[in-house]
Amino acid sequence: MSVVRTWRKSVLDYWQSSKHPFYALLSVFPVLLFYELIALTLNQQQQIGIRNAADVIIKNIIIKQLMETVGIHGLFAYGLIVLVVLGILFWQRYRNKNLSFQPTYFVIMFIESLVYAVFLGPLVGYFTNLLQHFMPLTHIIDQLSLTHKVMLSLGAGFYEELVFRVILLSGSVFLLVKFLNLSRSAALVMASLFSSVVFSAFHYLGPFGEPFQIYSFVFRFLAGIIFAILYILRGFGIAVYTHTLYDLLIIMYQ
Repeated sequence: MSVVRTWRKSVLDYWQSSKHPFYALLSVFPVLLFYELIALTLNQQQQIGIRNAADVIIKNIIIKQLMETVGIHGLFAYGLIVLVVLGILFWQRYRNKNLSFQPTYFVIMFIESLVYAVFLGPLVGYFTNLLQHFMPLTHIIDQLSLTHKVMLSLGAGFYEELVFRVILLSGSVFLLVKFLNLSRSAALVMASLFSSVVFSAFHYLGPFGEPFQIYSFVFRFLAGIIFAILYILRGFGIAVYTHTLYDLLIIMYQ
């Protein structure tokens, strides 16, 4: 019985700790790092740079406007953001004395996310094959190199989860609870539906946006619901890795 009790305690500790911002932020750092390095390398070689649209929203709209408001620009601005994030990490770590640091948790988080992505793959792949009869096959993304596709997958995993789950979903829950006095459960349902609609519509905007099709819109809306559920139940880190790994699996099987 003691072995079973110890195992259950370990599983519970992992389940709770992996949702914590400390593990979530540390775990997604490699995704962000590789995306930025690949984007920097590729965009230096071309006249027109290609980046994830959610990345552009974060940097060119939110961060740029915020930094211009307080009079901070350039590399110093991004350096300040890095310092703030590091400060949040250490604050979160020492704020919760019961939070243990287990490096193996990062490996388990990756494996857990891969399982979600793999199980999601057959289901989404089935609907994707159905949708291909209705969706244009000559989309501009399909004409990009493998390196570009990998870069955009990494950017989608990090920046789209940051914009649509962390900012839009969490922000909507806060507003619904704070100003409309909704219960947290009702707010989570409404915010998940709203953020998933916006998430789906987002793919039809900009120079790389697809022509609107109701089939693909519903497909991405349902995907947004799944990512929202993962974000709520398992946290930012798991949502980012599931999104990223799913996109990479789609590239591999194309």
